[in-house]
Amino acid sequence: MTGNLQQEGICTAEWDTHVLAHSNHECGVSEIVNKIERTNSTAGELKNVGRANRENAETIKSVITRFTE
Repeated sequence: MTGNLQQEGICTAEWDTHVLAHSNHECGVSEIVNKIERTNSTAGELKNVGRANRENAETIKSVITRFTE
């Protein structure tokens, strides 16, 4: 490995930590950590949206039921 991750053209978890720490490539350690944090955040937001959608659906269903009885 040359140490230039962009030239190597690979992104794996098996990179040498030293190479990662000194790399200015977009797949450097801090970028990987940031991507994981953003992914976890997005997953949490989607879960909240899903929960809100279910609650809204239940509310709409109950309103329709009341008006059609």
